[in-house]
Amino acid sequence: MALLLVRAGSPVSVDILIDALWNGAPPPSARRTLSVYISRLRAFLGADDRVEATSGFYALCPRLGELDSWTFRQLVMESRVARESGDRPTAMNRMRDGLALWRSPAYEGLHDLALVAAEAGVLERLRLSAFEEWMDLELDAGHHEGVLDQLEPMIAEHPYRERLRAQQMLALYRSGRQADALEAYRKTHQLLVTDLGVHPSATLTELHQRILAGDPMSSTIKPAQLPLAVRGFSGRSVELDRLDDMLAGSGDPSNAVTIIVISGMGGVGKTALALHWARRIAAAYPDGQLYLDLRGQSEHDQLTPVAALAKLLQAFGLKPEQVPADPVAAAGLFRSRVAGRRLLIMLDNARSTDQIRPLLPGGDCAVVVTSRHRLSDLRVHDGALSMDLDGLRPAEAEHLLAELLGDAHRSEPSVVAEIARLCGCLPLALRIAAARLAEQPERGSGWLRDELAGDDRLGALQMDGDEGVAVRAAFDLSYRSVPPGIQRLFTLLGLFPGTDFGVDAVAALAGLPRSAARRALGHLATVHMVRARPDGRYDFHDLIREYAQNLAADCEERQAARDRLYAWYARGAEKAGRILYPQFLMLSQGSAPETADPDLPDGTAAMTWLDSEFVALAAAIRHGIRDGQAEGTIRLADALRGYLMHRATLSDWLVITEAAMAAAGTVGDPRAEVAAHMHAATAYGLRDDYQRSIQHLLLAFELAQRIGWTISATMAQANLAGMYLLTGEIALAHRAVLHAKDTFLELGNDEQVTNAMLNLGVVLVEMGRPAEAVETIAEVFAKAGKLAMPSKWTAALVTYGLALHQSGQHQLARQYLTQALEHSRRLGNHALETLALAHLAAVASDEGHHDQAWDLANQATISAQVCGQARIEAVTLNLTAFLYIREGNGVGATAAAARAYDLARGVGARRTEIEALISLALGRHLVGEGRTGTESARHANEVAAKCGYEGLARQAAEILAQPQAALNRYRIS
Repeated sequence: MALLLVRAGSPVSVDILIDALWNGAPPPSARRTLSVYISRLRAFLGADDRVEATSGFYALCPRLGELDSWTFRQLVMESRVARESGDRPTAMNRMRDGLALWRSPAYEGLHDLALVAAEAGVLERLRLSAFEEWMDLELDAGHHEGVLDQLEPMIAEHPYRERLRAQQMLALYRSGRQADALEAYRKTHQLLVTDLGVHPSATLTELHQRILAGDPMSSTIKPAQLPLAVRGFSGRSVELDRLDDMLAGSGDPSNAVTIIVISGMGGVGKTALALHWARRIAAAYPDGQLYLDLRGQSEHDQLTPVAALAKLLQAFGLKPEQVPADPVAAAGLFRSRVAGRRLLIMLDNARSTDQIRPLLPGGDCAVVVTSRHRLSDLRVHDGALSMDLDGLRPAEAEHLLAELLGDAHRSEPSVVAEIARLCGCLPLALRIAAARLAEQPERGSGWLRDELAGDDRLGALQMDGDEGVAVRAAFDLSYRSVPPGIQRLFTLLGLFPGTDFGVDAVAALAGLPRSAARRALGHLATVHMVRARPDGRYDFHDLIREYAQNLAADCEERQAARDRLYAWYARGAEKAGRILYPQFLMLSQGSAPETADPDLPDGTAAMTWLDSEFVALAAAIRHGIRDGQAEGTIRLADALRGYLMHRATLSDWLVITEAAMAAAGTVGDPRAEVAAHMHAATAYGLRDDYQRSIQHLLLAFELAQRIGWTISATMAQANLAGMYLLTGEIALAHRAVLHAKDTFLELGNDEQVTNAMLNLGVVLVEMGRPAEAVETIAEVFAKAGKLAMPSKWTAALVTYGLALHQSGQHQLARQYLTQALEHSRRLGNHALETLALAHLAAVASDEGHHDQAWDLANQATISAQVCGQARIEAVTLNLTAFLYIREGNGVGATAAAARAYDLARGVGARRTEIEALISLALGRHLVGEGRTGTESARHANEVAAKCGYEGLARQAAEILAQPQAALNRYRIS
């Protein structure tokens, strides 16, 4: 039975049982005899199923509670789980109940069976370990005298077990029997030396020394030093969950200490979060919680390691004079005192790893560190886990502020939300704002919102009469914590006009090598005075930016620094512009070459640089006059013209253009004014504001002529041709483009001659002379090959395809329009993509591929919506109307054409307006409204004839003469 009991619940083979019963020498009848034993055992247990038999195996199956060894193990496990969770009373009761099951040694009298003896040994060792754990629990609960009677027989059974001896000494000492405790040590010392030739361990020796010194060593007072929780703690659910995950994932079989570092800028709420979380997990650390403010914000007031250790050791009854002056010895003493304890230690406001490392305990403890510094060394060498804390999320900030304000301000939720935003969602700022509002509840909330929205936000985030309770004071501590060189760089960062900056721009601003700038930014990022972004750039928290700007306002080298920055921006933009848009004339063209700081070896690098710096460049242009950088503003805006045309939004372009014109007027530079007007004309043209575009082009033309800047005057004239086309002034467009072409020929500017000839091709198409247009553009393609400017090349392909289509060369038209579509999509130019799709749809329809035509038309409609230009959308509506007419759907055609007419007329796009009138005339004839259809055709004929659209005038005249024949022959032009 004993053999089956040690393997209870598990099958034991017949061979093992026979070998154990007969010590490896079984008789021939062993199997039969074993079967008899099993039968007797079943009879004894009263049921055959209590001993299960399978092929060659037997298994004893005890019921729950029948086997003491099982119950004992279960109770020990439950005790340990309860202790881990902080439930010490349950842990103590479970261990006591488990040990009470022991009435004699395990399997007494059966140790001659090897299997039974091995299991008995395991149980005895578990019993000893469980007894020691029970004694620790009883001693921690203050049951000092009661445990002495329990300890004596166990010590007699295990005389060399030092942990039992230590528990006995501690129980005697805490019972007021210091002399007996010292005598117990003397006897233990003598026993170990005499019997084993060894001295007591360091732990037992230290305990002896503490008893000699009269160390209180009270177990009834556990440290509980966590400060009061911060009132109104709100939000941070994501961060709290992440801290829980860090703690859960930090388990280590070596029981290494868990270290978690929470770092962030001043005022971001590191201490509040750490305290809230520490209180949430405190029950898991039943031996107490330690708290220490290391005062790391101040270089001169921070705690030294020895001073910090002395404060921590006071929690364990040591006086300052008992702490060694040597940091290594003091750290060793601290680790000895906390050995075997499960403590939660919070080290607040740390400055450096050197300040933290001596305070790290051993064993199963958790250490939570808060710091304005990242303490990366602690992560690398000590396995610390880290969390960079940022401001609250907007909803969390609003909730915190509302909770702090209470009912008095609940009627102004929008004002409270705006105050939270102006506080940058920074917890310190929110608390100061709430405190200021609480001082004057009768005034409501609007007055503080107005203060915060003013020109001294940091001044508004300060308690009246107490400069120490201020956001600025928190930032001052961080600023003073970095070396002078880093302070200088941080101050200069306040001069940046944009919201973010790259390493190269910072190097230019500060006049530093790139490597030095990178290191300085890294230093600022580690103390959370700047934020490193995933794209390699840096930015500020809103309030930190204002703090830096305030410092920069008093900086003596601010003008020199701005000069360096704007010069670097201008050189980079000019270099990138010349690589990407060589056809654009720049103000600095022909001037002495300058070495651009950015390394831009090719077009890809140039575009990447412009994309990453554009927000900063735009901000520099907007603030250029304010910063005393009017000339730099002019250079920048001029260099960005090509980029603005192809990559920027119209709103950005117009703002930049207006700033450039204002800067040009400030410095009195007529060439700069010409460039600014050219800028504005292009931007307004793309905005469908053709009349304002023409105004700026005329001003640029007149001013350029007046100062003798012929090349710019001619370019303005060439651009006027394009605007005149759109407004229906074909004759003016024709004269302007011919004059521009001739002038460019005289100047020997082959590239601009090519552009002028392409514009002439467009004019000829608009005039209804497609054969001449084909000849003109083909000549350009033969001479110039592929144009330097991708968008110009794509536009030429669109025009050529349209001219071929109008000439009846459908196959060639489709070929060139397909190329145009591919190029436009590669460029991301939705206007050209829409036109290419629309003309391809018309070609497909003329070839009889109506399904394909509708598919292309639908794609064109989607592209036009993305493009956002009214004229382009009107073009797609005219196409839709044309396809409806082909199907005989007069209702659909009339609706699409009417919408196209409204859009085109609204922006003054004459050709598109006339095309809409023609479609409207045909659609109305289809639905039987002949009179209104004739009116639309007559109106189209009059406008087309007046503007010089010969082909469109002919189409309208055909409808007037023979509407049905026109319907049969109608096609889009």
